[in-house]
Amino acid sequence: MQVGIVGCGAIGSYLIRKIQKDHNLQLAFAYDLDKEKTKKVKAPTLFLPERADIVVEAAGQQAAKEIVPLALRHCNVLMLSVGAFADKKFERKARLLCKKHSHKVLVPSGAIAGLDAISAVRESLSSVTLTTTKNPRSLGRKDKKRTLVFSGTAREACIQLPKNVNVAATLSLAGIGFDRTKVMVYSDPSVERNTHEIAAKGGFGEMRTITSNAPSKENPKTSALAALSAFYTLQSQRPAVVVG
Repeated sequence: MQVGIVGCGAIGSYLIRKIQKDHNLQLAFAYDLDKEKTKKVKAPTLFLPERADIVVEAAGQQAAKEIVPLALRHCNVLMLSVGAFADKKFERKARLLCKKHSHKVLVPSGAIAGLDAISAVRESLSSVTLTTTKNPRSLGRKDKKRTLVFSGTAREACIQLPKNVNVAATLSLAGIGFDRTKVMVYSDPSVERNTHEIAAKGGFGEMRTITSNAPSKENPKTSALAALSAFYTLQSQRPAVVVG
């Protein structure tokens, strides 16, 4: 399967390394506005979606809004900057393009667990709350004590903290939407791991999951699990032979 990468930061670079070691995946291209990041890549460094079976977007919300619609005309997209879907106009455009060109936008579970259960009970959900706690440096802050940085809806969180709450967007898509999903973000100097706690209630009962992630060595704003999840989702799209 031919894979194109857009955005060669922490996750994009990780995926390139994994793809180059996987005999079933080939790197179709690796594109980044910062040419230094693609200097050692042994593949075309232009944006060439027509050469790919799937394009991985790992370039941030603003880039996603420009790149994803272009890629969907040619192939499926694995989208990491899921917070871009908080923009209703972009979400509408992406869905229309998927329908028109018979392609899909794939969203990995990222840095949280329990999305399969959230999706299964979405029709009976009455409330979903995400509480995220990060070390101040992951949020670009210098707090000396635990501080509530944000409290509001997932849509508001994705707009105000675009580099830190893609998990809120993923949870919203799996559950009851951006405007009904509540988000709280804490800055806490006593923690070293990014922690995401989901509390959901509804006719099915109650559900609570806690995921404590080591931050990426390349970028503390990103959980290491996010990169692992992206590669797993990519691998799951490979053609397979089914016998029986």
